[in-house]
Amino acid sequence: MAEKKKEAAEKKTTKDKRLAQRKKQGVAKAPELVRAEVGKRIAAALLDGVPAYIISFVPFIGGLISAAYMALRDGLPLNPEGGQSVGKRLFQLRAVRMPDGAPCDYGTSLLRNLPFIVPALLMIKPGIGWLFGSVVWLAVFVVEVLLVIADENGLRIGDRLARTQVIQMKG
Repeated sequence: MAEKKKEAAEKKTTKDKRLAQRKKQGVAKAPELVRAEVGKRIAAALLDGVPAYIISFVPFIGGLISAAYMALRDGLPLNPEGGQSVGKRLFQLRAVRMPDGAPCDYGTSLLRNLPFIVPALLMIKPGIGWLFGSVVWLAVFVVEVLLVIADENGLRIGDRLARTQVIQMKG
């Protein structure tokens, strides 16, 4: 009996330590928020990024449209709660601000997607812009995916900049 109490106390202590660490990082304080699966995040990112990348090859205007979508995608009002890009909506994910869990607005979306806006803007210039922008876009994507995989809370550079986290929606 005493051993079970000791185990329960250790679990609570471990849980409290994790919660304290997450609060310190500005990450989900509410236990009901469930970190999004890495595979779903990658699929949602590709669903958002590939069409934006293709559109960016339309001289000048394509890069602007692409950059605007990439900047604002997580603040789109695709449902009453917000915080979803087209890809996130299809995979039942949401980008939320931490530690309160509120959905992303346009300002937060702009900040969290800054790493993807830069390569989209590079794509405005045909030729060398397309080449350089493509290399930068791929490099940013690879680094961001590696960070999502490696980080305990699935945080990428944009999440750290904007103090956000991508979560799995309920239902």
